[in-house]
Amino acid sequence: MLTFKQFLEAKVSEYEHRPLQGHVLANYIKEHCGEALKAWQDGHGIYRGSRGATASGLYNPGSGERTSANTNNYYTSFLDTNPKNKGWPKRSKSFICSTSTESADGYGRDRGGKTFTVFPFDGTPIGVVNRSDIWHLGVEFRGGFYLQDTIKGMNDIIPNFIEKAGKPRSWVPTLDEFHDLIKSMPPEDFEKECLEMNLETHSADPKTARDSFADQLYDAYSYDQLDCEKKTPGTVKHERSEVWFDSNCIMVTDRDLIIIRDELR
Repeated sequence: MLTFKQFLEAKVSEYEHRPLQGHVLANYIKEHCGEALKAWQDGHGIYRGSRGATASGLYNPGSGERTSANTNNYYTSFLDTNPKNKGWPKRSKSFICSTSTESADGYGRDRGGKTFTVFPFDGTPIGVVNRSDIWHLGVEFRGGFYLQDTIKGMNDIIPNFIEKAGKPRSWVPTLDEFHDLIKSMPPEDFEKECLEMNLETHSADPKTARDSFADQLYDAYSYDQLDCEKKTPGTVKHERSEVWFDSNCIMVTDRDLIIIRDELR
């Protein structure tokens, strides 16, 4: 039989989890997820919809590589590789969850999957989006290159610059790589691409606009400027917010939660 230390250290992913049920499930939640348990008892739960996971148990999102369900991963790469976001959980290694069961259902129960109540381990760093979806967050550029858009809008713009530089749209650069790609573009090519996308550079000098755009990327894709917060399980009390974390958690199906509910009170 595995010791609990071996149990935690064993490689697990969304599809290779360690199942837990009944009293054992309840005891592990109480022993290792007390902060999230208290928040859930107070009406501040975390939920996750999944069409892959099917059973309650221990899950480790950091053991796998996440790809976005509905889009290319440009913004995920930029957020993960931005040095200004050091210390935040990596979205590419995270479970993306919600504080709203309705939002989680959209990725689970409503699509033929399951919606889980999620209990991150005590002390787990959790990123919180002050919106229902990170796509709705505003990205701002000012000065020599002025642009206000959303994460989603920027994700649609980025591949045009990538193609203009002779790279395939499937290439997903780090933020440093994209910064260098923009800086290496001839100013007239940058200006032409902006005109084709109806982007106003707010600068009479194409080189100034290009360099301003490139240099502002790091602030534009920093969680602080994007109005995100870093919390721990017991302090996530946001309504209808997207949250993410890349450390161990216990996920519980609706059926199992009914069975162990009294033990968790």
